[in-house]
Amino acid sequence: MKTKLYLLTAAIIVAFLFGFMFQETERFYYGFNEKIPLTEVENKLVVRYSESVNKDNTSSALTRTYATVHQTWKDNRTVVLSTGSKADRNVLMENLQSAPEVSSCQPMYTMNTGLEMIVTDEIVMKFKAHIRTEQQQEINQKFGVTQVKLQNAPANGGLLGQSTGIFA
Repeated sequence: MKTKLYLLTAAIIVAFLFGFMFQETERFYYGFNEKIPLTEVENKLVVRYSESVNKDNTSSALTRTYATVHQTWKDNRTVVLSTGSKADRNVLMENLQSAPEVSSCQPMYTMNTGLEMIVTDEIVMKFKAHIRTEQQQEINQKFGVTQVKLQNAPANGGLLGQSTGIFA
């Protein structure tokens, strides 16, 4: 009887450990109160450049350096790069992450609906009306968020922030 109890206890511990290991690698985002899982697109990455970078010059440099990589520019600073494989994407990501003009370099993600999701270093936040400005600044500082600009914002939010690598 004791042997069965030990085996059952060991099985429960192993199950908990595997559960925690899986949970740590799961990527998701919140759409209002819904937790939406994200899956990496194996051959795509999203690169966000600093504001001083010229899109045309950057595009030409990428074409010269990585001739087989397909570029899809989303705006003057953001490009989706498509490679032939996950291994090619990982090498490209490693090379670009060390470039000083790159603000962020992330894998492309897809939701369970098939919709692709671009994740960069910018987030939009709106604080509830009762959150004072001082509290907002403390929260931003705690999580390494720098305010980039306010867009027609009421007194309680509308902040466009830039994160320092925090990703849930």
